[in-house]
Amino acid sequence: TSAKLDTNIAVGGTLTVGSHLLMGDNDILKMGAGADLQIYSDGTHSRIYESGSGLLIIRAGNFNINNADGSQSYITMSDGGAATLYYAGDAKLATASGGVTVTGTATMDGLTVGDAHTIGNDDSDNLLITSSSGENLIIDSGDDIFLNAGSTRRLKVDNSGDISFYEDTGSTAELFWDASAESLGIGTTSPAAKLSIHEAINTPAIEIKPTTDDNTADTAVLRLWGTKFGTANRYSEIRNVTVGSTANNELAFNTNGTERLRIDSSGFVGIGTSNPVSTLNISHTDAFPIRIARSTAGQSAIRLTNGGGSNVDIINDGANNFLINNAGSERMRITSAGSVGIGTAN
Repeated sequence: TSAKLDTNIAVGGTLTVGSHLLMGDNDILKMGAGADLQIYSDGTHSRIYESGSGLLIIRAGNFNINNADGSQSYITMSDGGAATLYYAGDAKLATASGGVTVTGTATMDGLTVGDAHTIGNDDSDNLLITSSSGENLIIDSGDDIFLNAGSTRRLKVDNSGDISFYEDTGSTAELFWDASAESLGIGTTSPAAKLSIHEAINTPAIEIKPTTDDNTADTAVLRLWGTKFGTANRYSEIRNVTVGSTANNELAFNTNGTERLRIDSSGFVGIGTSNPVSTLNISHTDAFPIRIARSTAGQSAIRLTNGGGSNVDIINDGANNFLINNAGSERMRITSAGSVGIGTAN
């Protein structure tokens, strides 16, 4: 049998229902002194409504929320175990003692890790990874690290410590750091020195260029340092010297802070002078500014050759005799005793 009540009913004790309690649309089951908890159907949706100042607490050893026919899970929760969220019956997010497991792609506006480390977007919608103030950003890979831009390889950090920077196509490493040899290669991945540069013939491999234009200054300088003795000028220099205009560039070599050799814009070489007036101009306070010595016993010589291949030789024969030869034959001799022979060696 059934009974229909069209008015309110107050139950002070226990209400026992043998089969079910049938309530119409918007008939509300109210609980609590202030009707804080209400359960009802509005004809379209079924609702549980908690309006009090406390919590809505559901207690169960294991808790599942399934679809209407029970064929798929929405949420499953195990006592002392995982809580899992599902999509179309497939687990997508599950808690575990060490954190959470996400199956698929997690789309979010940003991610905060630890004490304010963030992964998100900047004002221009670029990916931005930021560490907390005063803390480092560390990228740690189990093997190699690759950096691509526009789907093209730009950088590789090998787990051995080698670092490769790639050219525009992303196929060839043109700047290479060899970690084991502690050497840098430009144009080569096998540097044979601390710095190895490989370049095509007739192509400058190194360019040193000043940041300003000054026609009265040494406009580019290569300085080579030494460490011995700790003196003030522990370096030598190769300088490109501008003289008067950018069309007149000269090359100077300095040691100990002083210029020693210059090649001017006309090709003249000056040793001890910055103004050579001939192909080779030597200026020095030494009594013997030019010395030619042979490393072993025997004669030493100077050969003067013209464009036609004719030779004149000035010779120290190793016995303190001075000889002048031409066309391969001796023509004049000054002996160690001061005697002069022309056309005779005696």
